Amino acid sequence: MVAEGSPSVGELGEPFAMSAPAISKHLKVLERAGLLTRVKEGKVNRFRLNPELLEEAGVFVAELSGLWQRRAEAERGSAASEEARGGSGLEPESAGRKPTESDEVLEDYLL
Repeated sequence: MVAEGSPSVGELGEPFAMSAPAISKHLKVLERAGLLTRVKEGKVNRFRLNPELLEEAGVFVAELSGLWQRRAEAERGSAASEEARGGSGLEPESAGRKPTESDEVLEDYLL
């Protein structure tokens, strides 16, 4: 809806079973994150998407998804290997693992 124009808080809340204060709270979080920009038109608050930051967030989510997929695959392989040797395969995930490029990217975003 925001991608199609500049909806008001009420218009954004229509499809959801949430109170107006709850919708406002969520919009404030998105606004603080820079994903939305508030535009006042008299007494009405309207919101616009920040497409550049949204694209950046999409890249981050894709990188994070790749990181978790690689970790899950490594854990499955490690657990299977450990079970074949008679162990439980429940060692900490970071044990003996070298940081990857995705780890560094994630660390940059989190710091």
